[in-house]
Amino acid sequence: MPIRFQADADLNQIIVSAVVRRFPEIDFKTATAAGLPSLEDPDVLALAAHDGRVLVTHDQTTMPKHFTDFIRSRRVRVSSSFSRASLSEKPRTR
Repeated sequence: MPIRFQADADLNQIIVSAVVRRFPEIDFKTATAAGLPSLEDPDVLALAAHDGRVLVTHDQTTMPKHFTDFIRSRRVRVSSSFSRASLSEKPRTR
């Protein structure tokens, strides 16, 4: 299953546009498209989780605490699906 991303309202739109332009196959939803600008951080996290998306944010002030609370409240298990071999492989270039 491909990784799907959700941009937080504070993420620079230029970053989202550049990633999608360079890698059009990436599913990167903008904050506006998801209706995030009016939501509080805990609701943003809940929406991203509900939609199966990884939240991408610049918020280093409030989001870490909300993320910790979110994980604790849902007892979510975070695991990595990367194998040691995949981490040592050189990235493919286009």
